[in-house]
Amino acid sequence: MLEQALANAGRAEILELGCGPAGDALNLAAQRNFQVYGLDFSTQALAQAAAGARVLGRSLELVRGDVRRTPFAAEKFDLVFSQGLLEHFPDPDPVWREMQRIIKPGGYAVVDVPQTWNPYTLAKAWHACKGDWPWGWETHYTVADLRRAARGHGFRLLAARGYGYRGGWGDVTDLARRGLQPFFPAGWAYLEKKFGAHWMMNVAVLLQKS
Repeated sequence: MLEQALANAGRAEILELGCGPAGDALNLAAQRNFQVYGLDFSTQALAQAAAGARVLGRSLELVRGDVRRTPFAAEKFDLVFSQGLLEHFPDPDPVWREMQRIIKPGGYAVVDVPQTWNPYTLAKAWHACKGDWPWGWETHYTVADLRRAARGHGFRLLAARGYGYRGGWGDVTDLARRGLQPFFPAGWAYLEKKFGAHWMMNVAVLLQKS
């Protein structure tokens, strides 16, 4: 998804929201025409990202802040992306509004969240309802949910892609993959590309600001 968003980019300013150790941001920072930023509320996460940047010899602007109220100017970024972030907000609207504010007109967002119709996601929801899910609130999304939220905040959905299997006997999607993929590798790859956003563990969407 990131490659698709940046396929025709010359110089670009890019922000990873909730960057953590900033693995993808560091990969993008290897390209000299990209100015890459990472924002996180955790000082420990930012320290890990800074250490990674030093080891790799890459320039990465790291900022501590709240993803709902970032310190950046309006319409600054060509691309803003997040992974495993949006699902932790019971009310994600402030995050959507902030993305809309800081992305340039015609710029892109990539949002990566848990996909609803996957056995692992459903198991997480069950544990969360019982109060024994240790990683806090997690909202799961369908492609339709993301399209609706994006449209409501001034974005249009360009592409959706599913990825990931939890594995184990409880994951029927992974059992199907292990049973069928060796015999139909091209066919299984087609199913993942065409329909994976509706049944794989995670879904990533590419959005463009109107």
